[in-house]
Amino acid sequence: MDRAGSGRHDKQLRKRGSRVSHSGRGKRRLTNFHVHLVGAEGTALGTNFDTVAEQLGAIPRLHLELDGSFVWVGEGWQIDGMLYDRDNRLRYVDLKGNCPLSVWQQLASFCAETRSSAFVVHLPDGGLYDLQSFERFTWP
Repeated sequence: MDRAGSGRHDKQLRKRGSRVSHSGRGKRRLTNFHVHLVGAEGTALGTNFDTVAEQLGAIPRLHLELDGSFVWVGEGWQIDGMLYDRDNRLRYVDLKGNCPLSVWQQLASFCAETRSSAFVVHLPDGGLYDLQSFERFTWP
């Protein structure tokens, strides 16, 4: 996996692909993405699966299945996700869709122990980015 943070990798992240949809004047900018939320340097997130599932299950308009799949829908946006675990520890979260930055940040905060321990694997190319860099360039 490539590791990119800031500086010279900015253009590379933009080229790799999150598409920005403009909803018209004064509307939020939504970005389509398909990523894996992972732990530091691509390792497991390490959070407790049951705790994350409980937190996600309490969010309005988020439907969570027992197998870890979920969909979270808002006005003009949707995230489809899947929690992957082993031994009740969250390994990674597959996320696909589009949403405002505040929604993304809420979701990431439930899944990762800390913001600094979370990384994003951008699919399909496998580029590895720290959370802050991914957010900065996905929601400019």
